[in-house]
Amino acid sequence: MTSGKNVKQLAIVIHAYKARFLRQALESIARQPDKRFSVYVGDDASPENLKEICDDFSQRLDLVYTRFEENIGHKSLVAQWNRCIEKSSEPWIWLFCDDDVMEPDCVEMFYETIESQGGRYRVLRFNTLTIDDNGNVIRINPPHPLTETGCQFIYHRLRSERLSYVSEYIFSRDSYKENKGMIDFPIAWCSDDASWLAFSKGKGILTIQGAHVFWRRGAYNISPSGARHQTQRIEAAFRFVNWLDDFIKINGTESLYLTREMINGLARNWFLRQVRNVAPIGLSNFFAFAGLVDRITRIGLARSYAFLLGVNLRRWFYK
Repeated sequence: MTSGKNVKQLAIVIHAYKARFLRQALESIARQPDKRFSVYVGDDASPENLKEICDDFSQRLDLVYTRFEENIGHKSLVAQWNRCIEKSSEPWIWLFCDDDVMEPDCVEMFYETIESQGGRYRVLRFNTLTIDDNGNVIRINPPHPLTETGCQFIYHRLRSERLSYVSEYIFSRDSYKENKGMIDFPIAWCSDDASWLAFSKGKGILTIQGAHVFWRRGAYNISPSGARHQTQRIEAAFRFVNWLDDFIKINGTESLYLTREMINGLARNWFLRQVRNVAPIGLSNFFAFAGLVDRITRIGLARSYAFLLGVNLRRWFYK
């Protein structure tokens, strides 16, 4: 794929709710020397004045602000992602978070990459650095390989060998449409990983060199840890493992050394790690979780009960 010098092929789509870091995110975008992009901000019925912040960038950015009157992010974050994306039209989509920032050369490096790789890839990504609430770099994240298949990416994710954040990915609109949007799991847990696998099918994932995205980890974006959140997280993990098996059954692993059985074994162990990480499991969830464990592992309900009892005992005595 080639791009004319003044043709905008990139939509930077921000699913927005918090005002605290939005100005910093937009400032990092406004500082891009290569202006071949449009910005779409989707306000998820925020109680804060996001429009005022966006208006401050009206002279510096080609920015489209949309306020949605219904807050759906708390019900389905993926639905919020998708409706924000639908406001854009460019052939490439960069789904960006309202509290992350990008280095000044990210857009330029994106165009250099798509002009040199000739449309061979439908999912691109940047390497990342982690910053705190004050913008200080607190971690230099391990770089991604230059290229890999979607299943290789999932393999390393299941083994906890790879960090991955939504804001680092750019994907083609064609791949998005073919899959009818981002893959939807509760609280968007694993939705991004599943989407990159589905979108990259048959093409692989390419890492853009020469620029980074700063992913923010701080007090304002730590995931909630209440009982409802934990239940949704386990349900999402369960649905992801089953979705993954169905996907590989249909599409294969695109690798000589990765097999469906290998991926499924890793996915089962990964699911059990997610269960071990939840808070002590109350009686209201105990039997439901045991059913999920049994359906994933097929070890029987009795052994699933014993596994969950062990999880609770470890939490009670070692918390």
